[in-house]
Amino acid sequence: KKKLSEFDAVPAGLRLAQPISTDSSCCAATQRSTASLSARCQRDITAMASYDISGDAPIKIEPSPALDCIAQIEKLKAEGAALAKANKWDAAMSKYGEVVEACVASMGTVSSDFESERAAEKCQLLCLCNRSLCAYKLQDYGEAKALAQRAIDEHQKSRFVDDSGLAKCLYRRGQAQLGLGDSRGAVDSVSEACALEEAQIKKGQGNEASLRAMKRELLRARKVARDDAKKSSSALKASMSGFLKNGSKTLTDPKLERANLVKEKVDCALKYIFESSDDKKDLIVPEYDRMISDLVTARHEACSAKDSINELALTFAEGFVAFIASAPEANSKSGVEQHYARCADAMQSYWHLREELERDIKDQEVLEPPLKIGDIAALECTAHAHMQLQLSHKAQPFFERYIQLCEDLGPQPAYHNLPDSFLLQRGLPKMDDSARRISRWRHRAHSPRALFDAHTALCAIKAETDRSGALDHAKKAFGCAADDDEKLTAHKNLSYVLRKEPHTPEDLAKADELDKLSEALETKIKEGGKEVDEVINRVDNTSAAPVPTEELEEEEMPPLGDDAEE
Repeated sequence: KKKLSEFDAVPAGLRLAQPISTDSSCCAATQRSTASLSARCQRDITAMASYDISGDAPIKIEPSPALDCIAQIEKLKAEGAALAKANKWDAAMSKYGEVVEACVASMGTVSSDFESERAAEKCQLLCLCNRSLCAYKLQDYGEAKALAQRAIDEHQKSRFVDDSGLAKCLYRRGQAQLGLGDSRGAVDSVSEACALEEAQIKKGQGNEASLRAMKRELLRARKVARDDAKKSSSALKASMSGFLKNGSKTLTDPKLERANLVKEKVDCALKYIFESSDDKKDLIVPEYDRMISDLVTARHEACSAKDSINELALTFAEGFVAFIASAPEANSKSGVEQHYARCADAMQSYWHLREELERDIKDQEVLEPPLKIGDIAALECTAHAHMQLQLSHKAQPFFERYIQLCEDLGPQPAYHNLPDSFLLQRGLPKMDDSARRISRWRHRAHSPRALFDAHTALCAIKAETDRSGALDHAKKAFGCAADDDEKLTAHKNLSYVLRKEPHTPEDLAKADELDKLSEALETKIKEGGKEVDEVINRVDNTSAAPVPTEELEEEEMPPLGDDAEE
């Protein structure tokens, strides 16, 4: 029964639908009170947002940073979709990668708006799945599987449930598994995807076309799995027949056979590569293509049998043998580029598979490369193979990890040059020929020459974008240079980087001095009756004797300023 004028405030946008009373005096009082209220609260009402949802006033959406972020992300996603439609899978994969990075970077901005945050997270998950598709189209099945698994993991951590999106990720993982020869795993993944999509369709949220595609892939995977099972059964019967004919009552363990195959192929490649030039004349060059084919076949069998540890070891052996075959000393009949491409693909699959297994296996030592050759071999092969294929962005992280591991472990003792009697006196086990070759490889991989190659590669990678980083690696490469050819390369690289912008007059003066030293070194090499060494991926066939100090100090590097290394 109070008058309106007696209220202290009225919520913004509140309106009376009809007069309180039909009495004329009351209406007049109401009009005067309303006018008084309007006069008092005009400033407050104009400053506040309207909550009138009667439909008389239009709703105005003001621009915000969150909406701007989403607009930019959607634009990038549309560019990626256009590239994918044009079958430009490599470019589309890069563009979808930019979208994923943009989504992650924008989380701090879009978190202020629920709908924007949900849109950004959904876009990130979709583009991860699309990147898996691009890798699959490029026949990089290891990368496709890793990207699909990452998308699945992100879906499981997401606050927003999207079972249809998760089904697509499982479908992509199944396709990649089928490409890798894991038909049983593919059946499991695609079956789970079909079940999720059917449940979404029942809720009215799924996609019939997607479900049909998934079911077609499931039929294909089941057919391949049946064929693989028949082949395995036939092979088992044949092996049983052979053993029974020979009077054996037991079968050998397939896991042991795979492990022995790894040892045999790696040792065969190392044995030839480490022989001297004279001894190689009497040896037959290994059939590297046949060796790699045998390893690939065994890897597919291990994958089908869920023998993950041997699958990992066989994948490493495939890449390692291909890397050795790319060296000039290997005398391979196949093209060097072909071996580098094989090595890069196998090593990428090795690192992806190892990352998956690290989640479930506590004993990390069983995941290291076989025969105690060490992570150093896997890092070196992966880095150099990608570098030779001009994939410097993929090579850089492996070179950096390789150098860090070398610095952590330090130089490796040349046990392969010591007799068994010497080893036994010091409590060390005897070494057969295979173990000595492994020791020799480890010793070489930690040598100054190998570090010189790694620092030189990083200098080349960073020369155009990171001058200070390139300069640092050029100096370190000079410190590792062991002969005139390497010193010549170090001088030229250092001179090149010093001339890059922004440079100072002192930098140009140092570069000129280095150029003069390069000319003198080149003359010295030619006067000695040699040509300037342009060979890459060299394998040192000389015995691992310590380098005399005088040889390293023959020529001093010119001072490079206050930041020069001693």
